[in-house]
Amino acid sequence: QRQAARRVLQYRIASNEVNALPLAKRLVRHKLAATRRCLRRRNADKDRLASLGACQQAVKECSSLQQLRGIEGNAQRETFKCWREQLPAQLGFNRRERRPPPDPVNVILSLSFTLLYQEASRQSLVHGLDPWLGIYHQLTPGRLSLACDLIEPLRPAIEAWVVQLFCDGELDKRHFSTSGQGCRLGKHGREIYYRLWHDRLPRWTRHLSAYAALFARHLEQMAASSQDGANAWNTGT
Repeated sequence: QRQAARRVLQYRIASNEVNALPLAKRLVRHKLAATRRCLRRRNADKDRLASLGACQQAVKECSSLQQLRGIEGNAQRETFKCWREQLPAQLGFNRRERRPPPDPVNVILSLSFTLLYQEASRQSLVHGLDPWLGIYHQLTPGRLSLACDLIEPLRPAIEAWVVQLFCDGELDKRHFSTSGQGCRLGKHGREIYYRLWHDRLPRWTRHLSAYAALFARHLEQMAASSQDGANAWNTGT
């Protein structure tokens, strides 16, 4: 019954932009703050950090999900420019491309986010949430939108980890092959990647669990507030 009540409230938020926007803004602010921390650790250009700071300020003023997505998209493009500057040039990474990934960096980014997406879906269910009903990511056929929401604050850490894999030489071009269908990770590369991924996964799972728990707690607070309002109405106060 408790989980059913949570999902009813989750639907109310997901289907109403006025309800969804404050939570979505918190999500994006958290992501941008995490991005700046990651870039600062890697001695990113001060102008780029300032640009991300301006995006954080713009989030506070935005009045729609569409506007929020535009701000976040601009910040993400600036972030990938920074990653491109830090990666070895021979990897051929120019920008984020998904289908098909044209270079080793895009391959590992896509694989990492796919695995994280699956774990985020599991954490949604663990906390009694519907993984299809997102707040920042809208309802889309075939997409677990809440799972996408939950991984947003972790994206900067994943991106930084992937960049570090290549900068440290854990993975390089020898572990990949390229064809007309794009770039693919080879068998030896997969062995290396999954070993390193599973070393980090417990930490990221704890973060996803915490994000899902915070969202579930927000729904419970909404339910309590609604009940207080109903009680006041019934008693004429």
